[in-house]
Parts: sequence; C-alpha cells; structure tokens
Amino acid sequence: MTDGDAGSEGGIPIYGYALGIAFAPGGVGILWEGRGRPYLTRDGGRHWRQWTFSRAIDVYFGDSAAVLSRDTAFILVDHAAGRKQHMSLLPTRNGGKQRTIVKTW
Repeated sequence: MTDGDAGSEGGIPIYGYALGIAFAPGGVGILWEGRGRPYLTRDGGRHWRQWTFSRAIDVYFGDSAAVLSRDTAFILVDHAAGRKQHMSLLPTRNGGKQRTIVKTW
C-alpha cells in the first residue's frame, strides 16, 4: 500500500496487530506486528513499506527489533516456513535492501 490508499496511513493498514516499534537517529524505523510482515520507514514514519525477507517465510510473528543506524537493523521473528514453525534472527546492513537469515531455531 502507499500513502493515500483506502484503509492505510502512510502505507500501514488501519487494521493489524502492532506490537512494537524501533527507530534510529535519522528517521529509520521498524514496526513489527504479532501477525503479518514488519514495516520499514526511512523518513521518520511518514511513509512505510512492508519489509519482506524471504519467500520461504510466509507468516511472521514479530518478537523484537533493533535499529542501530540508517543501514543496520535486526528483527527477531517467529515464522511458518511450509508446515514448520521457526524463530529467526534477520539482519540488514544496507537499509533493508538485502536481507539474510543469520540464525534459525
């Protein structure tokens, strides 16, 4: 969704399961939910976009996140991958452009 879509505010749907939010100086932030994909902003929260990590991860349950700088962030998620449930630590070191799973339990 984009700013102006019916039922959203700055790209975040008006419905959802928001659990937490983390920001770094400079306006980069992550909003994670109890169900659904996390959202990333680079402008202090005016505009948000879904932050997708892997096509293998189809359902997210956000647990925690840290935004250390404009380029570096981490999120800890529970997720379903096929029929199995996992917990994964997912970092980015380039502002969300490239995402990799560092550790899965």
